[in-house]
Amino acid sequence: LLDMGQDVIDMYNRVASGYRGIPLPWPTLSNMTAGMWPQTLTVFVARPGVGKSAVAVLTARHAWQQGHPTLIISPEMSKLEIAERFFVTEAKVGYMDVVSGQLSDAQLPRLIQKAEELKGQDGIRIMDASDDLSPRGIERAIRAFKPKLVAIDSLYRLSIKGDRAERLVGALQWFERAAKTYDFAGVGFAQQNRAAELSAKKGGGSRLGTIALADEMAQDPHAIFALEQNKDMKDDNRLRIVVLKLRRGRWTKSHVDVNWDFDNMIFTEIADGDDGEHYDDEGSFDF
Repeated sequence: LLDMGQDVIDMYNRVASGYRGIPLPWPTLSNMTAGMWPQTLTVFVARPGVGKSAVAVLTARHAWQQGHPTLIISPEMSKLEIAERFFVTEAKVGYMDVVSGQLSDAQLPRLIQKAEELKGQDGIRIMDASDDLSPRGIERAIRAFKPKLVAIDSLYRLSIKGDRAERLVGALQWFERAAKTYDFAGVGFAQQNRAAELSAKKGGGSRLGTIALADEMAQDPHAIFALEQNKDMKDDNRLRIVVLKLRRGRWTKSHVDVNWDFDNMIFTEIADGDDGEHYDDEGSFDF
């Protein structure tokens, strides 16, 4: 330990010179965390149907756009479904128009053009349940591709023995070790416990002190965010990303609101969305 003083100084100089990890799609979160750093784990949690898979694809796509080789793994969605979400975002055509086969005469050429434009390019790869999604199988893919970001949708669905809680704990422990071993930034997605309490006072959002996550999920990651959306937000095409934990970073906001518009494929951050509430009276994670 006492021989590592220069390492600390070198790290400081690196950050002071502008080094940042892989950026998240939303500037405020990237600024708060200084990006997703190699050898660390970021976790998003949400109730079913709120948007975990969409955030997984958006996060992977944003990293790829910044030039970081990216591997996205989905035990739930097929490769075609992942690609579908990716290409509709790239082409800026309505997601529901694609899945219902109702693209307009103006939209379809945009999708075709984007597919032709990106064909043959490299830098982002996908795995689904047709692949070996055991830790050994995923590590084989990581060694071959050498990604800088690995995004895993539905951590608890990986091929790990045990019940759902045991699989989640095992996946988190393995994912953290793999990030350190292979020097990548990891981002994982998991469901909130259905028994987590809601608070009418906070517009129907989760009470952060009762979110009921496994201890490992609260302790191991460098950052944890919750995806929340009440009825008013859904009607307004908005999603709230609540900051639950930052191990390394500057906590400047309790949450960030983003556009969540699948008709126009707009997922940008909404400026000045923080009302100053930090959920202190609703309980918080005890780390």
